[in-house]
Amino acid sequence: MLILGLESTCDESSASILEAPTDILVNVVKSQIDDLKKYGGVVPEIASRLHLNYLIGTINEALEKSSKSISDIDLIAVSHRPGLLGGLLVGTTIAKTLSLLLKKPLIMVDHLYGHLVASDLDKGIQYPCVAGIFSGAHSNIYYGKDDLTWEMICKSRDDAPGEAFDKVSKLMGLGYPGGPAIQKIAENRNDKMFKIPSPVPKSLNGDFSFSGIKTHILYQIKGSNAKTACPKENYPDLAASFQKSVAEGLSKRLIDCALEKNVKNIYIGGGVAANQILRSYLQEKSNEQGIKSEYPPLSLCVDNAAMIARAGYILHESGVKSNLSDNVYSRSVWGLDC
Repeated sequence: MLILGLESTCDESSASILEAPTDILVNVVKSQIDDLKKYGGVVPEIASRLHLNYLIGTINEALEKSSKSISDIDLIAVSHRPGLLGGLLVGTTIAKTLSLLLKKPLIMVDHLYGHLVASDLDKGIQYPCVAGIFSGAHSNIYYGKDDLTWEMICKSRDDAPGEAFDKVSKLMGLGYPGGPAIQKIAENRNDKMFKIPSPVPKSLNGDFSFSGIKTHILYQIKGSNAKTACPKENYPDLAASFQKSVAEGLSKRLIDCALEKNVKNIYIGGGVAANQILRSYLQEKSNEQGIKSEYPPLSLCVDNAAMIARAGYILHESGVKSNLSDNVYSRSVWGLDC
């Protein structure tokens, strides 16, 4: 079975062709970063218009690179929640049109479910497991019993780690996107120079919070309570300390959840899962507990259509059906409410 996956939830236009169950023939991702840099981040209306410009082209590119024609496609999977409504409408309208014209089944996919099963496209997911989705909009940890059974354990009460990276980067004048900029400037710097609050405050019973971290960085940069502002030459050390705090907090909570659920496998996904400090710290600390941690390759951490195709195939095989009348939504469901 050949599945055409489409992704347009935020600022990546992506089309992928997956040969079921997990063979990625091609995964084309067109990022909007270069277009959005001058605005300092995602502007929903502009992002939606860019999907109009890019998504058809990514489909054609995917078909060409895979040496397939659109008539070869057996199933169409598209993300329809959560995300920017304009972008979701572009993706689902294209998917519905193709489904109608080709008379092929259509599966609407929760974008977060795509991130959860992204690791299945690499080395495969071993159940039961604990999985974290860390991105620009989400910071959630789940307990997975099988492909279709996931229980949310904890989430962020306010911001997400990716958003925190973007805002800290902006405060330091490093630009957008913040994750790669922070990681670059923090390389080989002193991550113990500044004491940064944990993203897992004791008062939240295991949930995350990133608003306090952002405020702390703001006070460090601007100065407060008669303390002088952090000089610019120390920004790299401040960035390293911030990055370390986030990596430690996310990793510790993942490991604690795995120990609580008595599982031996941890998976992470989402854009922040591409951070090398988080990856190395999680692997080191989980190994100490006899727990195996895995993360997808960088190409599957960003929003991409291959994970949507994989999720669509799982849902299709379980008997899920979508209709041309199905709508798009800004928020998630299916046990993944955020």
